[in-house]
Amino acid sequence: SLLVPAEVALVNGSNRATQAHFRISVNILEFHVNPEGQAGLTAQWQVAQGDKLVLNRQVSYNSPASTTDYPVMVAALNDCLNRLSRELAASVQLILEP
Repeated sequence: SLLVPAEVALVNGSNRATQAHFRISVNILEFHVNPEGQAGLTAQWQVAQGDKLVLNRQVSYNSPASTTDYPVMVAALNDCLNRLSRELAASVQLILEP
């Protein structure tokens, strides 16, 4: 499913639509399962509109994993990525609200 619309149009006072342009940058700082069996993701992300930085965040997520079961490890890492994408999408949607 789509968390944020791929194309967004903003309407100005004259009722002419213009396309909103955002640049989203994500830097993954850590993405691993530690020896204790915890999946972890630390990332920095920014949202810019033109030359203006609109949001700048650093986030960390942890999820129970395993030290021996690779499908469980992958599922836990995927959970961390899903949480990042949902938080990023929710933040962008807040920017788009009038």
